[in-house]
Amino acid sequence: MEDDGILFSWNGTPCSCRCDHCLLASGARPCRVRYEDAKAVVERFLSWREDADRSELAVDFAAGYCVDFPQLPDYVQFRIQHGMQGADALQVGGIRKRSGADLRTFLEELARAGIRRLGVSFHGIDESHDRCTHRRGDFAFLMELVRASADCGMRRFETVFLRRSTLAELPVLLAQLDAIPGVESRHVGPIDYRGRGKLLEPERPLLSDLSGLPASALGRLNRSNYRPEPEWAGIIASGEAPEKTRRYYMIPICEDTIPQLRAGQPEELLSALRKTDEAFRRRIPPLRDLASRCCDRQSGRVYALRDLEWKWTDAYLAEHPLIDTAGIFDDGKPCVLCK
Repeated sequence: MEDDGILFSWNGTPCSCRCDHCLLASGARPCRVRYEDAKAVVERFLSWREDADRSELAVDFAAGYCVDFPQLPDYVQFRIQHGMQGADALQVGGIRKRSGADLRTFLEELARAGIRRLGVSFHGIDESHDRCTHRRGDFAFLMELVRASADCGMRRFETVFLRRSTLAELPVLLAQLDAIPGVESRHVGPIDYRGRGKLLEPERPLLSDLSGLPASALGRLNRSNYRPEPEWAGIIASGEAPEKTRRYYMIPICEDTIPQLRAGQPEELLSALRKTDEAFRRRIPPLRDLASRCCDRQSGRVYALRDLEWKWTDAYLAEHPLIDTAGIFDDGKPCVLCK
């Protein structure tokens, strides 16, 4: 397992949506750490990386819960300056609603800062989408934003979530999005099994649901990445499942972590996280055993392999409550994510 990167997250801005699938389990309460102080932590680790000759280790900086904060242009330019992955792209879910000249001004400011691509997510059309994000008019706003961004020459990358309750709307949604120029890529798939998304298993589509979609919609889904539990269990048993080779340190910058991030030695901080993760993994059976123990052989719900590993790990931990879960992936505390 090789160290591949550090992702610092700063959730200092409230989100205007309250998505029921949100990947973040830590809630919507913004941290009280100032943006400038969070940025200084990232700068400290960038300097350490250079001094330690660790150029192979990516350092990234993600701001949330949404990108409606005054220092957004500085944040964009900072990420571009340091060559962070996708620095010219921005996820715009949960920003306050704008229209007309106000929306156009917002997009022009993003373009001047260096943004060329916008990320948008959809759950259905009209009221169906709005119920998922818990904001009336959210779908209409996103469609206006998409059209305005196309007029400004921006590209966009889309995520379309598959829910059983909105599958019938998928062809209409895709047709509406296809009619607007500027789409660069589109990911279609079920909700991740993490954060509050764990509570939405009844909405996870069955393989039989997907087979009922028209070809124009089904062709958007990478079927090899989404399979029912029994299929994945067979692939794992045959030894064909891909092995994890890369380690990412996920570090939130918040009231609890910033004292140590300011004062501690970066190498020692990463080493401690690595040891915690390794200790946790020693307590969890390997993926082959998890599949044998926890797979629901009757389930037709489709998952990405990473989602199933999290789901099976949760099931194993429920049976072994004495295991220290300090090393498990958690957006609210420092942890390690392996890929």
